[in-house]
Amino acid sequence: ESTFRGSLTYWRCHLRLTRRTKTDLDDPTAEDAVQHDEEVRDGMLELVEKEIADGFALSFKQELPRIALRFDLWRTRLGADPPAKVPPMRIRLKPNAKSYRSKARKYPPNVRRCYWNHD
Repeated sequence: ESTFRGSLTYWRCHLRLTRRTKTDLDDPTAEDAVQHDEEVRDGMLELVEKEIADGFALSFKQELPRIALRFDLWRTRLGADPPAKVPPMRIRLKPNAKSYRSKARKYPPNVRRCYWNHD
C-alpha cells in the first residue's frame, strides 16, 4: 500500500504543477489502454478513493484513476518478472580522481530501531 500511496502523492504534485486544457483531459485512446488484473484494478481504485477522501483536489477526481491505471506498473505481490531491458550503467572516473572514503552515516534512533527490527 505504501508504494501506491507514494505514487499517488507524486501524481498529486504533478497534477498541481501542470496546467491542462480540456482536450488533454479526454479519455485515452484504445492504444493507450492497459489491461490490469481485477485484483490490481480494484486495489488501485480503492487507493484512489482513499486519496480523494484525504483531500485530493476534487477537480481531478475523474483524471486520477485514468492516470493511475494508464501504465502497467502496479503489482499486488512480487514475482519472477523478467529483467528490465535497459543498458548496463557505466561509471567512469574523472582523470586524476582521488579515492575517498566516507564516514559511517549517523541515523536517528527511530530509524536505527527500524533497521534492526526489519528482519
